[in-house]
Amino acid sequence: MREIVICLALFIFSWLNSFSQNSLSQNSGFIYLGVLETKRSSWPENNYNDMQDSTTKKIVRVLFYKDQNEWKSLVNEIGNAHLYPSALKWFIGIYGKEIGSFHSKKEPLKFKDIPWTFPRDAYHSTIEKNLPTIGKPALDFSGMPGEENPRPLIVNSVPNCADPDEWKPFIPDKNDINTIYPVYRSYVQKQMDGILINIEDLRLLKSYQSKNRDQLIEVGTITFANSQEVITCPVWIYKSQSGEIRNLSKVIDYKFCKDEFIDDDMSECKLVDAGDYDLDGKSELIFWASRYDCDGYVMFYNDFINMIDFTWIYH
Repeated sequence: MREIVICLALFIFSWLNSFSQNSLSQNSGFIYLGVLETKRSSWPENNYNDMQDSTTKKIVRVLFYKDQNEWKSLVNEIGNAHLYPSALKWFIGIYGKEIGSFHSKKEPLKFKDIPWTFPRDAYHSTIEKNLPTIGKPALDFSGMPGEENPRPLIVNSVPNCADPDEWKPFIPDKNDINTIYPVYRSYVQKQMDGILINIEDLRLLKSYQSKNRDQLIEVGTITFANSQEVITCPVWIYKSQSGEIRNLSKVIDYKFCKDEFIDDDMSECKLVDAGDYDLDGKSELIFWASRYDCDGYVMFYNDFINMIDFTWIYH
C-alpha cells in the first residue's frame, strides 16, 4: 500500500511538473492574460468536454497575449496552436497583489463548424481545484445569461500583479457632473434613440482614482420603477489630471461586437482589475462588458490610448 501511495505521489508531481515545463516552453516569448471564472450552470453542458468532472467550478478564459511590444487579442486565434496555449502556469492577482498560482490545460473545442462559438466556449480547465473566490455571487458579472456570478480574477502567465498607478475607489466631486454632463448626454441620447437626459437625473457611481490623480468616473441616470430608484445607462468617463475627458464606454461600444447589426443598446461595464501585467511601468485596466447577445472583456493600456477586446455572442 505504501509503495502505491509513493508511486501515485510521484506521478502527480511529474504531471504537474510537465504542465509547468509546457507553460515555459510553449511560446515562451509571450505574456498571456486570462480570467479565472466560476463555471456558469446556465451554459449548455455540451459546450464542455464530456469527460470533464461535472463538479468542476473554475475555468480559465485565455484572452490576450503580448508579442514583443504589442498587446493582441486571442479572440480570432482559438484554433491557432502556435498562439493559443495548450497548458500554462498562472499567477492570480487582485488589487495589485498576487494571491496564488495554479496550472491549467486546454479543453477540446466543440462545434468547429460554427466559428462564432469558438471565443464563447474555448477555455482551460484548472488542474488544482481549491482556488480563491472573491466576494459573493452578484449580477455585476452576470452577462446575458443573467445568472449571479462571483467576480472574475485576472490571471497572468508571468508573476506581474503589481499596480504601480495605484488605482483606488474614490468619491468624485459633485461638480464633476457639470463637466461630464455634455459628454454623457450626447452619447446616451444618440445610443438610446433620442432619449431625454436631464442633468438633475445624473448620479455619480463607483469610481476610481490613480496616485497621479487620473480618474475613472462611472455616471448613470436615475429612473424609478415600482417606486424604487433604478440606475440606467451607466457610462465610464476617463478624466486625466490635466482635465482631458474621454468616454470609455463609447470606445468600447464602437468596437464591441462590431460585426453585429447596429442597435440602440449600450454595454454595461465593470472594472475587473488593474495591473502592470507586462512590467512596462504603467498599469493596464481590464473591464467586463455586457450588452444584448454579447459579453466579453476589454483591456485599456498605454494611458487609455489603446484598447483590445475578447468578446463573444450567444445567437
